[in-house]
Amino acid sequence: MSGEYRGDERKQTVRGRIVRFLSAVKTGGVEVLQDKPGRHLVYFCYAYATKITKVIPPSTAHSILRVIAFILLCIGVQIAWDGLAVLIAAVLRT
Repeated sequence: MSGEYRGDERKQTVRGRIVRFLSAVKTGGVEVLQDKPGRHLVYFCYAYATKITKVIPPSTAHSILRVIAFILLCIGVQIAWDGLAVLIAAVLRT
Protein backbone atom coordinates (compact mmCIF):
# COMPACT_ATOMS: atom_id res chain seq x y z
CA MET A 1 0.00 0.00 0.00
CA SER A 2 2.81 2.44 0.79
CA GLY A 3 4.37 1.80 -2.63
CA GLU A 4 1.18 2.90 -4.35
CA TYR A 5 1.11 6.07 -2.27
CA ARG A 6 4.66 6.95 -3.26
CA GLY A 7 3.87 6.26 -6.89
CA ASP A 8 0.88 8.57 -6.74
CA GLU A 9 3.01 11.22 -5.12
CA ARG A 10 5.56 11.03 -7.94
CA LYS A 11 2.84 11.37 -10.56
CA GLN A 12 1.53 14.50 -8.94
CA THR A 13 0.47 17.15 -11.43
CA VAL A 14 1.64 20.73 -11.50
CA ARG A 15 -1.84 21.84 -10.48
CA GLY A 16 -1.66 19.58 -7.42
CA ARG A 17 1.69 21.10 -6.46
CA ILE A 18 0.27 24.59 -6.74
CA VAL A 19 -2.76 23.69 -4.63
CA ARG A 20 -0.56 22.09 -1.96
CA PHE A 21 1.78 25.06 -1.95
CA LEU A 22 -0.98 27.64 -1.66
CA SER A 23 -2.80 25.67 1.03
CA ALA A 24 0.44 25.34 3.00
CA VAL A 25 0.99 29.07 2.70
CA LYS A 26 -2.58 29.80 3.79
CA THR A 27 -2.53 27.44 6.76
CA GLY A 28 0.89 28.74 7.76
CA GLY A 29 -0.62 32.16 8.32
CA VAL A 30 1.15 33.81 5.41
CA GLU A 31 -1.83 34.69 3.26
CA VAL A 32 -0.19 37.72 1.66
CA LEU A 33 1.28 35.61 -1.15
CA GLN A 34 -2.18 34.56 -2.32
CA ASP A 35 -3.22 38.15 -2.99
CA LYS A 36 -0.29 38.91 -5.30
CA PRO A 37 -0.89 38.54 -9.06
CA GLY A 38 2.62 37.20 -9.80
CA ARG A 39 2.51 34.42 -7.22
CA HIS A 40 2.35 31.68 -9.86
CA LEU A 41 5.38 33.06 -11.67
CA VAL A 42 7.37 33.20 -8.44
CA TYR A 43 6.37 29.65 -7.54
CA PHE A 44 7.34 28.25 -10.94
CA CYS A 45 10.63 30.14 -10.95
CA TYR A 46 11.59 28.61 -7.61
CA ALA A 47 10.15 25.17 -8.35
CA TYR A 48 11.85 24.81 -11.72
CA ALA A 49 14.96 26.94 -11.23
CA THR A 50 17.37 24.10 -12.00
CA LYS A 51 15.55 23.20 -15.22
CA ILE A 52 15.39 26.85 -16.30
CA THR A 53 19.11 27.41 -15.72
CA LYS A 54 19.97 24.28 -17.72
CA VAL A 55 18.02 25.61 -20.72
CA ILE A 56 19.34 29.17 -20.86
CA PRO A 57 23.01 29.99 -21.55
CA PRO A 58 25.23 30.92 -18.57
CA SER A 59 25.75 34.45 -19.87
CA THR A 60 21.97 35.01 -19.90
CA ALA A 61 21.62 33.65 -16.37
CA HIS A 62 24.43 35.95 -15.24
CA SER A 63 22.74 38.94 -16.87
CA ILE A 64 19.42 38.11 -15.21
CA LEU A 65 21.15 37.85 -11.83
CA ARG A 66 22.80 41.24 -12.34
CA VAL A 67 19.46 42.88 -13.18
CA ILE A 68 17.82 41.29 -10.12
CA ALA A 69 20.70 42.45 -7.93
CA PHE A 70 20.30 45.99 -9.26
CA ILE A 71 16.56 45.95 -8.56
CA LEU A 72 17.22 44.74 -5.01
CA LEU A 73 19.79 47.51 -4.56
CA CYS A 74 17.22 50.07 -5.73
CA ILE A 75 14.66 48.71 -3.28
CA GLY A 76 17.20 48.90 -0.45
CA VAL A 77 18.12 52.48 -1.33
CA GLN A 78 14.44 53.43 -1.42
CA ILE A 79 13.84 51.90 2.02
CA ALA A 80 16.88 53.67 3.45
CA TRP A 81 15.88 56.95 1.81
CA ASP A 82 12.36 56.76 3.24
CA GLY A 83 13.68 55.94 6.70
CA LEU A 84 16.20 58.76 6.66
CA ALA A 85 13.58 61.23 5.42
CA VAL A 86 11.30 60.39 8.34
CA LEU A 87 14.21 60.53 10.80
CA ILE A 88 15.46 63.89 9.52
CA ALA A 89 11.92 65.33 9.55
CA ALA A 90 11.45 64.17 13.16
CA VAL A 91 14.80 65.64 14.25
CA LEU A 92 14.14 68.97 12.56
CA ARG A 93 10.71 69.30 14.21
CA THR A 94 12.14 68.93 17.72
